[in-house]
Amino acid sequence: MTSLTAELSAIAGRAFEAEGFAAALGTVNASDRPDLAQFQCNGALAAAKLAAQGDADSYWRTKIGLAHVFAENVLARAPSLAAAIQMGADDLTATSPQALGATT
Repeated sequence: MTSLTAELSAIAGRAFEAEGFAAALGTVNASDRPDLAQFQCNGALAAAKLAAQGDADSYWRTKIGLAHVFAENVLARAPSLAAAIQMGADDLTATSPQALGATT
């Protein structure tokens, strides 16, 4: 069985690859700020820095472009998953991050 973090990483990785970046930039981990979200992906900042190479305009264009890719590839699926997420919300929030695949 694939962990939730692995599944989210695969989705985000495909989005980064679609924009010409390494799939590894899509790695999803347990959030450093669980009060805000359960998971985080820090690849957008790294990708923007790689793309910019000193060009501030390129940096911001890349960040905006990656936000569009995320919205089209990940957020677009959210409404169809809402019922399943809500049905399992109590079980999921009672589950430890390690049970969801966290390595920390």
